[in-house]
Amino acid sequence: MDPPSRDSLPPLTRYVKLRRNGTEIPTGYVEASRGCLHHCLHCPIPPVYNGRFFVVPSDVVLGDIRRLIAAGARHITFGDPDFLNGPGHARKLVRALHAEFPGVTYDFTAKIEHLLRHRALLPEFARTGCAFLVSAVESLSDVVLANLEKGHTRADALAAFDITRDSGVALRPSFMPFTPWETLDSYLELLDFVGSPDLVDQVPPRPAKIPWRRSRGFTRSRRGAPAERTRAASISRHRNGRSPPALPSPGSAERSPPRASWAQ
Repeated sequence: MDPPSRDSLPPLTRYVKLRRNGTEIPTGYVEASRGCLHHCLHCPIPPVYNGRFFVVPSDVVLGDIRRLIAAGARHITFGDPDFLNGPGHARKLVRALHAEFPGVTYDFTAKIEHLLRHRALLPEFARTGCAFLVSAVESLSDVVLANLEKGHTRADALAAFDITRDSGVALRPSFMPFTPWETLDSYLELLDFVGSPDLVDQVPPRPAKIPWRRSRGFTRSRRGAPAERTRAASISRHRNGRSPPALPSPGSAERSPPRASWAQ
């Protein structure tokens, strides 16, 4: 198997970059595996792979990385549905990447349950240049998570934030707040959670395309309940920035992971 051919594609400067400390870093994308072992109900992958998982040979992945770095990449995104479906394969790749290109950083995606199960690997990921990792937290409601068959609970998600922070790797969560099982109360709780001092810099600027107008319209449609009008005002304060999160506690700046975001 040969690495993918990218000769006909535009240069990396035309693609998304990693922005860190005011500097835009050219980024390359590779996949170390295909498919996924899990069957989350909202995900498009299970109908295709039906819980199957296929590893891409290490020499093919590393060959692809070498070509991207030669083209100017200084950060690599492992675009696997879940990089930790094969934790041994993942560790082998990042060790080889760091040994050959110690100045190149990387990121990957993994399920919350895998971060907890393989927590012993997180310090090594930090040492080998993992700038951040992405995980589909989706919701803080155990009812929603159970219906989506996500494989984790609210407590698991909170624990994952703690262990990644302690390991020196930033966890970038994604959320899917609008499902048939989400309530207005749990949605507002999610907004407060995202706006907390420890997380406000870890959540991507566009985690869920939150439709503010639709949310406010939902609350206005129930004018008979004073509590609903109060909740609508709460959403409006969030939207207009008049209710900022509390100031960080002393020492929280030292615990915060390095800031990094995507630049189009």
